[in-house]
Amino acid sequence: MRSTRARLLLVIVSAVVAVAVIARAWATRHRPSSALPSGPAAVALPALPDATVEKKYPQWDSVPNEALPPASELAPGTLRVLVVGDSVAKFLGNSMRFRQATAQAFVAQRGVGTCSIHPAADGSSCASDWVTDVTTLHPDVTFVILGGGFLGPRTCQTDWRKSYNERLTLLLRSIQGDAGRIVLALVPYPGERWRVWNTIALVRCFNDELTKVAKAEGVETLDLIDHVCPTTDCIQTSNGWPVRNDGLHFDGPGSFETADWTLGELRRIARGGDAGAPK
Repeated sequence: MRSTRARLLLVIVSAVVAVAVIARAWATRHRPSSALPSGPAAVALPALPDATVEKKYPQWDSVPNEALPPASELAPGTLRVLVVGDSVAKFLGNSMRFRQATAQAFVAQRGVGTCSIHPAADGSSCASDWVTDVTTLHPDVTFVILGGGFLGPRTCQTDWRKSYNERLTLLLRSIQGDAGRIVLALVPYPGERWRVWNTIALVRCFNDELTKVAKAEGVETLDLIDHVCPTTDCIQTSNGWPVRNDGLHFDGPGSFETADWTLGELRRIARGGDAGAPK
């Protein structure tokens, strides 16, 4: 009985081995003729991308604040925004950069600190690097914010307005070729700590001159004053946080709503719409 079982097991093992040999021989004989050669004549093919790995795009905190990656490195349809101007531009630009994903945008913040568009004694100004900025980054939109430009006792005087108009006109013309769509912010009234007896009038004179320049140069305006200050009493808080901690600069969580709104308006302008138009 045992010898019979042993012979049966041997037959089964032999059959399995035979099938394996036959299968290998068939596969070798029927190898596709398009198979790549081996040895020195072999062609090295690049590895196919792993479809399961999602492409990672730069984020607001993965490159310096002043950086604006080229469109080829960003998700398709990303709006590339350059923010320039004074310290108000610097603060709002930072908030816009932090919130850029809400509008499928990428923001480069290149605002300067306390400054004027007129050169100081050392030659520096808010606009010293505007030409370099736009020729380096080639943004889709250049957003110009001169939020403290009204500060000064002579803002409503004819000679001051004429000088500012001429200087801003010259600056905008110098960047038009590489700036994409240029958008000029109409600045809001400041908080109480910044106000003197004629501050409201100074802001109105300043925005009036900005509007004149924008119309003459075919530049869009973004009405920050209407959004933040629908009356002379500006909106103080957003979601329980101060919109402008010091009454002038957009900063912290309270600035996020303004940043979101601004990015939405810039995208609308970039698409050919008017700022403030119905969505």
